[in-house]
Amino acid sequence: MKLIVAITFLCCFHSFAQDYELEKVSKEELELATYRADSSASAVILDRSRNTYFDYSASQGWVVITDMHERIKILSKEGLDYATNRLKAYKNHKDRIKINELEGFTYTLENGEVKKYPLQDEGVFEYSESDDYDFYTWTMPNVKVGDIIEWKYTIYAPFVSSLVPLKLQQDIPLKHYYATISTPQFFLYKRVKRGLYDIDFKEHIGERSLKINDAINLDFKHKKQSENLGTLYFKELISQFEANNVPALTHEKYVNNIDDYKLQVLYEKAVPV
Repeated sequence: MKLIVAITFLCCFHSFAQDYELEKVSKEELELATYRADSSASAVILDRSRNTYFDYSASQGWVVITDMHERIKILSKEGLDYATNRLKAYKNHKDRIKINELEGFTYTLENGEVKKYPLQDEGVFEYSESDDYDFYTWTMPNVKVGDIIEWKYTIYAPFVSSLVPLKLQQDIPLKHYYATISTPQFFLYKRVKRGLYDIDFKEHIGERSLKINDAINLDFKHKKQSENLGTLYFKELISQFEANNVPALTHEKYVNNIDDYKLQVLYEKAVPV
C-alpha cells in the first residue's frame, strides 16, 4: 500500500493533539503476571508513542526532531533482554543523527508500594562501529521479572530525505501505539505501509510559526544559546496514527526478509515542493 502525501489542502486547523502523556505506572500493572492477549509473551510493550516535527536554523537548515517514549512490562526471564535497548544512527562526512535527552526508569513493587529507579550514566554508551553509523545503547537498572521499564529520548536528524520509520511490530506484542508526524508544506513524502495489520490514522492541515535562529541545540548534554533572526510562517500536514493490541510477529521458516511483514509505516524520499 503506497500513499503520496501532498500539501495541497485548502482547509486549516489551528490546534491538534501533539502532546501525548502516559498515565502513571500502577500497582495493578506491576502485579500483572501474564498478558491476556498472548499468554506466551516474555514481555509486552504497554505503550509506544512518538512525536515527529521539523525545526529550522539559519546555520543548520531543516532538522527533523522525533520525541520517543516507550514502556515495557517484563513477564519472564527471557523478557529481561528487553531491559537493554540499542539504536543505530546514520552519519556521513558532513553531519550525523544524534540521540539526546535520554531519560529512563525501572518501576518495581517493594512492600506493596510502587518504587522507581532512574537510568544511570554508567548504563548508557555511545560508540561507532563504522564510518556510516553511530550506536547508542542503554541498560535499565535493577530489572527483574514483573517490573516495568520506561525510557524517553529525542532524535535530532539533519537529514530530511526520510523520517524515522513508525515501527509497530516486533517479536513481542504491543498493547497501544500512538504517533504524530508533522511535515512542513515545503516537502513531499511517499508514505508506505508494510505488514498485514491495519493502523488507524487521521490527518489535517495546521498553521505554525517558527523562530529562525543562527544555531540549534544538538549537543548531547549541554544546551547552546542562539540568536533569533526572524519568524517563518507555514502550513504543515499533521498525521496521527493509533493502533491497539498488535500481536507479536511470528517467524516463519521460509520467509527470507521478515521485515517485509512487520507492521510499520515508512516516510521516504522527501522532495521540495
